[in-house]
Amino acid sequence: SAVRFEGVEGARVERIATSGSTGAAIHTIDTTALVVHDTILRNPGGEGVLVNASGLAEPAQVEITSNQIVGTGGTGISLTNTGGSIVAGNTINLVTGRGVLLDTSRGVQVTGNAIRETSMAGIALVGSDGCQIADNVIRLAATDGLILDIDSTDNTVSSNQSTESGGNG
Repeated sequence: SAVRFEGVEGARVERIATSGSTGAAIHTIDTTALVVHDTILRNPGGEGVLVNASGLAEPAQVEITSNQIVGTGGTGISLTNTGGSIVAGNTINLVTGRGVLLDTSRGVQVTGNAIRETSMAGIALVGSDGCQIADNVIRLAATDGLILDIDSTDNTVSSNQSTESGGNG
């Protein structure tokens, strides 16, 4: 990883550019709060931003805004066990995986993102509740533009556009 935090109370990453990192460009494990803003993450071997807070009793609070994520070897933005978080205004292109993945997360706002050319769904929710997915533009997702699994409940999905995607668009 280009940037990695583990067990940190809070972290902030702003105005950096990375290229060709091994693993995720930005990777956090059990970090309680994270802000990633105005970064350019190119060609990481894994995810663009990987947040795994599964070891925390309370969900991590994350804000990922106004970033460019291009050519990932994994999902563009992957959040596990986050709550009250924001993923907004990001441009995510050419990812091997999903554009945005919320896994066991609650109350996350995913808004105003441009997601293009993913090898899986543009946005996917797995076991995630009370999230707002709005005003995202998804193009050329290999499977579905947007998918919520059966364990994801009480989510609001509105004003998203998905075009030229496989699956159900």
